[in-house]
Amino acid sequence: MPSITYGLTAVQVPVPVVPSGYLSFSGSSSPDTYHTFVAGDLASGAALALNQDSRRTENFWRLGGGGYGVINGLALSAGSGLTLNIGDGLASINGPVKPTVTTKALTDAVRNYVWMTMAGAISLTLSTDPSPLVPPTTDCCYLGSCLCAAGAISDIDYSGRVFIYKGQSWRKTADVTTPADSPSTEVSFYHETSAGLFFWHGVIGSYVPVDAATWLSKSVAGSSDVTLSATEARNKTIKLTGALTGNISVKMPLIAGLTRTFINATSGAYTITIKATSGTGVLLTQGTQATFICDGTNVILALTDLAVIGAQPLDATLTALAGLATGADKVPYSTGTDAFSQMSFNSDARTLVGAFAHQTAPTSPVLTAPTANETLLQTYIDSIATKIGAAGIW
Repeated sequence: MPSITYGLTAVQVPVPVVPSGYLSFSGSSSPDTYHTFVAGDLASGAALALNQDSRRTENFWRLGGGGYGVINGLALSAGSGLTLNIGDGLASINGPVKPTVTTKALTDAVRNYVWMTMAGAISLTLSTDPSPLVPPTTDCCYLGSCLCAAGAISDIDYSGRVFIYKGQSWRKTADVTTPADSPSTEVSFYHETSAGLFFWHGVIGSYVPVDAATWLSKSVAGSSDVTLSATEARNKTIKLTGALTGNISVKMPLIAGLTRTFINATSGAYTITIKATSGTGVLLTQGTQATFICDGTNVILALTDLAVIGAQPLDATLTALAGLATGADKVPYSTGTDAFSQMSFNSDARTLVGAFAHQTAPTSPVLTAPTANETLLQTYIDSIATKIGAAGIW
């Protein structure tokens, strides 16, 4: 039996349905057929005031929640073959509405978009229809979609289903950036995605990011790979801590376009590779941070043009120089192409080279008295000659 998924993006599901009108508060108004309290809810012939309270409650839901939606229940599940089960529950469609059926026969080899009308009936639009995301009637509530294949229901997806919770409407999709759909400016609602939480601001007609979950410090101590949970992966920046006892991989969701920044603050002489739940990844050196992006198959570095931040591109010569174990009184020298070694260069040698460096070539072959530097140079030469002679070399 398929489990409930949220695998569709905002442009692949219907936008929230806009209410067709508001209900009357008039004391002389009689409840309509769908919203009169009847046996099973309250006794038949309930006072008109109770029905008016129902309308007032509905207006609160719609003004606060921004439109039609599921109040509770109405779970979808796969039955035998192409039969869809609809659980008991309540939706807000110009008032509280219950389903009048418990099953619905679906169409094979297509995606079935499931709706509940104001009468409590279940209606379908199909992916093969000219406009499958358009509501089948003016007043209805979207419950989700079902993909059918080989005479069975293979997927039940709640992406785009609107839930009314605490006077607000909420929906969720698989978008990895700001949702790309264009809901009506007559509604407002919260929209959860893999990129975080957004608010569709009907007044300005755009999505506004409101997610406060931006930073996570997570211990990855030990030697086992770590797979981030959906909640953890929602954080934009993730600091990895703890003592490593082996090389590990830290896995982010396999979602094309998902971008996250990681900081490697671990200890231990081992490595961390940032990757998705499958595919290849990138090594993150201890004490560094980088931004990574999933291309739908592998995880790669998000920044490829280092000139954008004024960084020095990788250079073989500079890498070879950086590999030298530098120290006091040392000087590097080239031993080949992009190959270097180093030798001792103490204070005496620096003084000697400095003396030569201060010599000025004469402008004409005129003999003059030696300068102070020349005298100093001669002293060093005499000293070196004396030492060599004492050693018996000459």
